[in-house]
Amino acid sequence: MNINKIFEIAKREFQQKLTEFCQNRDFSKLTPENAEQFAIGLREGLSAAGAVAYKAFIESHDESEKTVLKDGAVFRQKQVSQKYFLTPFGEIQMDRRLYQPDKGGRSYVPLDEKWAMQGQYATMEVRESILYSVALMTPEETACLLKKCALFHPSPTAIKHMVSGTGQAIEAEKEALDRRIREEEEVPEGTEAVAISFDGVNVLLSEHGQRKGRKAQRPKAEETDSPKTAYRHAMVGSISYYGKEEGQPRRLESRYAARMPETKFLTFRNHFEQEIQACFEKLPKQTTRLVITDGHRGLEKYIRGNALLNDCEVLIDFYHAMDHLSVAAEAIFGKSSEAASKWYHKWRQLLLHNEQSVHRLYRSMKYYSTSLRGAKREDLRKEMNYFKKRKAKMNYAYYRNKGLPIASGPVEAACKSIVKARLCRSGMRWSRQGGQNILNLRTYVKSGRWDAFWMHHKADCYQDCMAA
Repeated sequence: MNINKIFEIAKREFQQKLTEFCQNRDFSKLTPENAEQFAIGLREGLSAAGAVAYKAFIESHDESEKTVLKDGAVFRQKQVSQKYFLTPFGEIQMDRRLYQPDKGGRSYVPLDEKWAMQGQYATMEVRESILYSVALMTPEETACLLKKCALFHPSPTAIKHMVSGTGQAIEAEKEALDRRIREEEEVPEGTEAVAISFDGVNVLLSEHGQRKGRKAQRPKAEETDSPKTAYRHAMVGSISYYGKEEGQPRRLESRYAARMPETKFLTFRNHFEQEIQACFEKLPKQTTRLVITDGHRGLEKYIRGNALLNDCEVLIDFYHAMDHLSVAAEAIFGKSSEAASKWYHKWRQLLLHNEQSVHRLYRSMKYYSTSLRGAKREDLRKEMNYFKKRKAKMNYAYYRNKGLPIASGPVEAACKSIVKARLCRSGMRWSRQGGQNILNLRTYVKSGRWDAFWMHHKADCYQDCMAA
């Protein structure tokens, strides 16, 4: 490799491209249009110069021998094979010497092995940029964005293939990959509490299934098969680290897990429990451990039966409790009535500031229940049961006085930002694997783990290529 020679190649290419661009253009005056056009010319020149220099650098490391030895077998040079690669400077056609074994079998391209591009189209830097973008937006949007701000311009189809191939590799190595990431993480400085939450969110799958909801009222053709759309629950979990600021809880970091719909959420539970276990192992003993839930019976049963959460304090999310308080107020005083609003706000404030208020609230609902009849009495009875069964998990004033969180905001936000915002756009339907490819990338981004994830994933890719 001769760096000076490569430098001269790049310089000549840049000069030639810029000269060609500037021909028949008048740049004697500075105008907004001229500044914009000259920037375009520089960009095209830099892209061309980078491409020829990169091509020369890579090709200079190709094998020149007639025979090479690999895994104890002799391979003989057969021909020069050309292949296109997507690099940071655009698509480049590389010339590579191809070797074949004497006794037959798969051919061997030493150059591809040397820079870990066996079976790959895009370089590692390009793959990272594309995958990070696809975690946030669609392949079509990513392709448009890269045309605006990058020197490489993959098609939406190429991006989808890249996501699919890389997604399968990530899924296969995810358990070991996440373990290495967690081993390098530390508990955020100033952590006084950890809040664990999990919740479900509907995702539209591209699968046959029964449509939910009210039957259509208008006549229509009978459907012989079940429609190829089905809403199913994806699961999201959050582990949030809290400190204090002026006596109020301040969220320091959140780490997330998300899994496409599956039977009994076994994969999600296994992954999320590994996250919880790793978190607890590093926590100082005096750190408060909270599980904040919406009170769903299935989740409460899971919490009770999970030994990992035995030492955690369980709290019903304040805002879910307030939804039930609102229903109770409407049952007692009627919808949109001033009396209902007054009663609701009174007890909301008491629950926030008085540690014994939940018991008093139950007695108040019991008092009003004696004067109700029919549906209203039944509605209030349901809410009374809700508060009665969960009284021990609603001491919000106690936790507020200690500067601890009382709401499952991180997981509620994660359901929207990790799943809904990306997978539930108009017209989107997902396979389980396709959706999981996106969720894996998106949780790394939202958990602040992208750089650590990519470093380890890249090392695995390099190691796999060298071992192939």
